[in-house]
Amino acid sequence: MAIWQFKVFLLPEAKVHERLGGVPITIPADLVEDAQWWLTYQPCGIETAIAKLLPEAPSWSAEMRMWGDEEGDAASAIYEDDSHSKILEIEFRINVARLSDSLVAGICQLSEQFGCLLVSWRQCHVLRPKVPELMAAIERSKATKYVRDPISTLKALGHGEAEVSPLPKKLR
Repeated sequence: MAIWQFKVFLLPEAKVHERLGGVPITIPADLVEDAQWWLTYQPCGIETAIAKLLPEAPSWSAEMRMWGDEEGDAASAIYEDDSHSKILEIEFRINVARLSDSLVAGICQLSEQFGCLLVSWRQCHVLRPKVPELMAAIERSKATKYVRDPISTLKALGHGEAEVSPLPKKLR
């Protein structure tokens, strides 16, 4: 993941309620990436809805589908196996260097349509699928800080906090 991308995971809201007794402010990181969220919830048509937001792209794994541009706006779905019959994880990576209001709105609409919450990567904040809430989280992110002031942001990063590569010319 690029430092100028803001990543969110989609989690089924009903499963969050079931496992955590409600919607918390944050979810522990080890739980966010737990495949158990999707085991009994396999929404029909979610991949088609993602494809309406971003064009499908070649995947580097048989157990994954990808949409968009890996260094820009992107989405991915990870599956149990190469049959793509059981989703284990869905994520979006939003290119903050070229923030698309329509993509942010589309992610919120898709999440609401399929009964999902958004969970920010690293901070693990739980977000309702509302544009102002997602935009506020993006505004507070390291990705936004990097886009505004790359040198200070890179100097402030802790050890192992980011794998850094230069911003591609097409994204500047």
